[in-house]
Amino acid sequence: MKRATTVLALGALLLAGCTGEPKEREEPPLWITVESEDWNGWDPNYESLTFTEYVAAVPGNEAPITSLLWLVIRIDAVEDGVVTFSTNEPLTPVLPGGGYDVFDSDTHEFTISLAEPRLELATPSFDAGFTHLLTLTRDRPSGATPPDS
Repeated sequence: MKRATTVLALGALLLAGCTGEPKEREEPPLWITVESEDWNGWDPNYESLTFTEYVAAVPGNEAPITSLLWLVIRIDAVEDGVVTFSTNEPLTPVLPGGGYDVFDSDTHEFTISLAEPRLELATPSFDAGFTHLLTLTRDRPSGATPPDS
């Protein structure tokens, strides 16, 4: 009888623990909008395509830029309005006034902040590639889905 009472008491505790309201998932505090445009250096009449993707700035989040198939952005850290992220493919920062260092082709880690919320990156190539404009915001852009939804 003592054993049955103990089992019933433990069962009641387990059920009581399961009846609480589920915690609502918090929105990530920051979002990165990635606007990608393709280009090539050999066709002056080429009409580029533009793609827009959204990345929740949550540490550990890996976001494939699906329109490009090959680029993945991984959020490494978020602290005080500064997001550090890495990419699986090398990109190079676009220089002020345009252009970029095509020889800076080993860069995989970048930082963007609310103080400087725009970062432009490009494929380090003379032939063809993509330019990516990244914009950091506090508000979830319309069209962006929360992570894990």
